[in-house]
Amino acid sequence: MIDVWFKVDGLEADLLEVPDGAVIAQFRNAVKSHLGKELQEIAARELKVSFITANSDRLDPGKPVPDATSFESPLIVVSPLLLREPKQAKISLDFSILKPPLEIRPPPSPDLPRFVCPEGWKREVELQIQTQLDTQDFELDEGHRVEPLAVSRCSRGGKTRALYEMANMNFTYGDQHVAVIFVSFNDYSTLDQHDQEKPLEALLLRIAFAAFEDLQYKPGTTKEQFEAFRKSYHVTTSDVLYWLGQAPALLIVDELNNLSTIAGRNSDKAAEIANFIKQYFLAPAGRYFVFSSHILSTLESLGVYMEFKTSSERNVLLQELPLVDDLSSARTLNKHFRGAREAIYYGLMPGLIHDRSEKSPKSVNVKWSAIMTEVNEKSPDERKKTFFCILKSLLDGDVRRIPTEFHAFLDATGSGPGSERVRWSPHHLEFVLSRLILDDLNDDKLANSMASLCKKVLESKESSGDGWEGLFVLFLLARCITKSWEEPILSGFDGLFASNEQPVVLFDSPFLVGFKFYDQCECWADLKKEIVPGEAPAKSIY
Repeated sequence: MIDVWFKVDGLEADLLEVPDGAVIAQFRNAVKSHLGKELQEIAARELKVSFITANSDRLDPGKPVPDATSFESPLIVVSPLLLREPKQAKISLDFSILKPPLEIRPPPSPDLPRFVCPEGWKREVELQIQTQLDTQDFELDEGHRVEPLAVSRCSRGGKTRALYEMANMNFTYGDQHVAVIFVSFNDYSTLDQHDQEKPLEALLLRIAFAAFEDLQYKPGTTKEQFEAFRKSYHVTTSDVLYWLGQAPALLIVDELNNLSTIAGRNSDKAAEIANFIKQYFLAPAGRYFVFSSHILSTLESLGVYMEFKTSSERNVLLQELPLVDDLSSARTLNKHFRGAREAIYYGLMPGLIHDRSEKSPKSVNVKWSAIMTEVNEKSPDERKKTFFCILKSLLDGDVRRIPTEFHAFLDATGSGPGSERVRWSPHHLEFVLSRLILDDLNDDKLANSMASLCKKVLESKESSGDGWEGLFVLFLLARCITKSWEEPILSGFDGLFASNEQPVVLFDSPFLVGFKFYDQCECWADLKKEIVPGEAPAKSIY
């Protein structure tokens, strides 16, 4: 008898014992009997089963079964559909082309622009990850679960750059170096339809690619290498576990939110990938998981899916990304930097400050415009509600108010479940409000006026206070529209109107233009002459 390793396309490698001198036809029948249901599903697709070697040599039914197979070089069960284009047929992972886990290197952190962060931020993050690497599920008590670490911020906000910094930190477990496996669901390895349908396979493939011995992190080259790797190899869970062995490892995934299944509910596929991450990169000591997402709700979804079969939930830690805290740092990011107001306009986000200096605004406007087109296709009532929710979130930072599609415009703050808050930069708020279509003419005018107030932060003269005044009026309008009164900001203001009345909110109106234009009014007496009675009840802000 001989032992024969084989692998059905889409399944894990397996071992089967056959008599000496057995031919392929006999082996095929043995495989069918051994696999049962899985092979029946293949047969149901009317694909006749064939075999090829790890070197893509086809084996005819009358040929003897090779006696030199192994886990690394099994016989591969495929269909004639794939054999018609042998160059496109995926084969088992060739472990000889992979570096050992402890020898792989993550993408280098770029020299330019300089990574900007407050003093102590890197050390804080390094200690956070190291502490989690040293612990395991249920180590502290029966309810203890290791919590993955997430970073969340708008597009172009610096998430990927922060992950590069984390990937190039030095972590240890005991006396061993920790392997850092950097996976991207964006950039050089974007997701295709197959990846969306089989997210675990998408992750496994990219883990293997991170260990590819010829991998070069260069613009264009990395993408070409990945596409060739994707077309050549099929990677299974057992492949990754065999390669990883007992090595301590940190798995970092950029743009986890790009997996659409994670955002859904009751998805077996999402539960499958979440369980893999939990079982092999969170639960055991010496392993940890860090990811980025520009959709804050990804954190909650992942935690739910990780405990899909239990009645509990795994929390996710939110690591705040650094903000620019001084003007000298901002100047290193943007050679055309115009001062503090520009930093405020871009929400103090280093990535955005740099990105706007190097690229045309059109570089992200296509994606953002697509979001707004989708929003504007909703009903008038839904759009009005969206407008209201945006203004409420501007005041209280409650992420639950914001439709998911707007998460691409937000920065996130907080450290744990329930403490997360979102922040709008004037830059993003201006874009959204200027493109949100509201059927009510007054609402539409207010939205556009508020967008103009955001722009004032950037465009007002350096020596004037117009930009700061614009921010004050912006928040005052938001409070009036949403009826969000706080003592002593607007003490007793709501009491000016009966509780059953819904006053309209107006900006710079009514205005007669009888004696002077608005910008010619220098005092209250000038303005008072131009104000004429209008719609009532109303709150007018000038």
